[in-house]
Amino acid sequence: MTTVLDRSDVASVPPAAAAGPVVAAAACAVVGAVASASVAVGRPVGPAVLGLYLLVPGVLLLSLRPAAASRYALLVPAVGLATTIACGSLALWLGLWAPGLLTVLAGAAVVVVSVRTVLRRRSTLIGWGGGRRRLLRGPVRPSRTTSAVAVCLAVALAAWVVAVLGALDADARAGGLLAVVGWPFGIAVAAGLVGFGLALRAGRTGLASLAALVLLVVVRGTGTLASSVPVYHWTYKHLGVVDLMQSRGSVLGGLDVYQAWPGFFAGAAWLSDASGIAAIDLARWTTPALELALGLAVAALARALGGSRDVAVAAGLVAVVVNWVGQDYFAPQAVAIVLATAVLALVVDREAPRSAAWAALGLYAALVVSHQLTPYWVLGATLLLTLVLRRRWWLPAAMAALALGYLALHYDAVAHYGIFSGFGDAVQNARTTIGVDPSDQQRLDSTVARAAALAVWGSAAAVLAVAALRRREGWVITAIVAFSPFALLLAQSYGGEAVLRVMLFTVPGCAVAIAGAVVALLRASWVRFTAGVVWLGLLAAVCAQATYDSWFLDRVSEAEVRTSRLLLDEVPGDAYLSAAVPRWPDRATGAYAWRLEDQWDFDRSAYAIEAADLDFTSVVDAVLLERSIRSSAALPTYLIFSDAMDAYADYYGLYPPGTLDRMRDLLVTRSGWDVVLAEDGVLVLRYLPGGLTDTPAATWRAR
Repeated sequence: MTTVLDRSDVASVPPAAAAGPVVAAAACAVVGAVASASVAVGRPVGPAVLGLYLLVPGVLLLSLRPAAASRYALLVPAVGLATTIACGSLALWLGLWAPGLLTVLAGAAVVVVSVRTVLRRRSTLIGWGGGRRRLLRGPVRPSRTTSAVAVCLAVALAAWVVAVLGALDADARAGGLLAVVGWPFGIAVAAGLVGFGLALRAGRTGLASLAALVLLVVVRGTGTLASSVPVYHWTYKHLGVVDLMQSRGSVLGGLDVYQAWPGFFAGAAWLSDASGIAAIDLARWTTPALELALGLAVAALARALGGSRDVAVAAGLVAVVVNWVGQDYFAPQAVAIVLATAVLALVVDREAPRSAAWAALGLYAALVVSHQLTPYWVLGATLLLTLVLRRRWWLPAAMAALALGYLALHYDAVAHYGIFSGFGDAVQNARTTIGVDPSDQQRLDSTVARAAALAVWGSAAAVLAVAALRRREGWVITAIVAFSPFALLLAQSYGGEAVLRVMLFTVPGCAVAIAGAVVALLRASWVRFTAGVVWLGLLAAVCAQATYDSWFLDRVSEAEVRTSRLLLDEVPGDAYLSAAVPRWPDRATGAYAWRLEDQWDFDRSAYAIEAADLDFTSVVDAVLLERSIRSSAALPTYLIFSDAMDAYADYYGLYPPGTLDRMRDLLVTRSGWDVVLAEDGVLVLRYLPGGLTDTPAATWRAR
């Protein structure tokens, strides 16, 4: 509520534009000092070190160039990610792995630069009372909008807490995680969306940003808190690469494709060593952290495309809500989409200074060394945007030189994948790899996933079609950003994952397109306001279900992680570490490297050999499995079972129902097999082909 004060209640307020850079520089100095000093004494303060690498570079750059702060503050996390990737990658390539030393030096340098900035601009603080005067009378009562939004957000957070508590240690259920969190999760999302809509309707951008942050926590934080370790078994391959880089301090050329594109892994290893935070803990919180970075980058893209601050906030929220495809975990593509969005935001900004193009090129360089596919989408999109915008012709040429030059240097690492093996066959390249006879639940979940994709693409396409019919400025540029990723399907299938990458890459552009229409509805009549909230709610519902429908299959237990690490690190000599089905957190430590060098298929699954055609209804099938093991390199074989594998095999139709139970029962009592470990739903059997009883791996026992 607006009130009038008498003179005694007048407060002096400094101009924010003038004081902002000084405050930012001072904050950087504090972070740099804490990070440097704590690492120097051997007790790193993790949050300060993370801030030093992920936030300070961007903030400090903006404090040095305050004129650009209002336009590019949203890209601070992207700059931090690129900086971290640069530090880690250069250290690996040069063989100078010293995160602690560089952190001490970097923190000290930040303090020096920040203090100089503060001293140079101290005049903005000397006249603190000379700024614009604002009349305030206490107590100041919040407006009705503020009160309504506050109630909505309080309800959202309270319901979310109930939802998370119900998800802790929950048993698997058809329908995935949402079937467990149920109505409290739905209330949390609905209340958050209503609060967000009310804030935008009143033009309260800051309040809308707070509501968007609450919704991010609700939508993306639920899965993180419901599991004590990172989800997705394939996450652990990435953790193994990080562990290898931490232990070696250099890349191991020729080992795998990750060594040729080390950016993401090098950055994660650098952050972990510098901060003292275990990589597995960084991985657990990757999803909400990178979703926040993506939301900010998409907001910057919306601003660059001419959107208002309200549209930018809405675009960031929509991006978080509709990013359902499960590519926001501890993986290169999760960082790549943030960097890609930041690059495109700088490319499309018509008012950007010339230096923005160089900044885009720097971010693009970090992208090139981090992911194999994303740089080529960004390159193609930039080329199209350059043709439309008719400026900076040199930028796509420079990008092409970076991407193609790097590919040429590392071509051997990807040649066997067949870069253009599916060229021109977009339909085939769009297919994913699933089991032979998937379950009804898997088919239903696939239908939900298709519905989510069509809802997002259809919404964006409809908005852009209306904009085209009304000849609104900028729709072509937005359409290029939103739908150019589909061109990737003309090249190859990317191991059955091309369509997943396309879904991920379309998120930023589609979010911007949808956001403009949503804001228009929220600002119109109450009927249209309701339609806007319902539209967001439907998108949130279908995308949340698509995100979490297979969550229990993706959840990894602590026992599985412990067992995987134990086998990798402690089983001596050559051995097969074979999961019954390809759903196991394998390669979870750097020890995978020497095993991979000695035996390229050391972690092949039983499903990958003849067991895929067996149902273990008789002892003959056990004999056939043993024959398959002996027919390859005859090595001691550790066959791994877990409770989660049964559900995974049934879900994807890898085996007839009950096959894994029968396999276990047959092998446990069969001569030549013995139990080496059994705990918390994990069972490890060992098979010794004839003549191998005296090898190191044949006699090992878990301690």
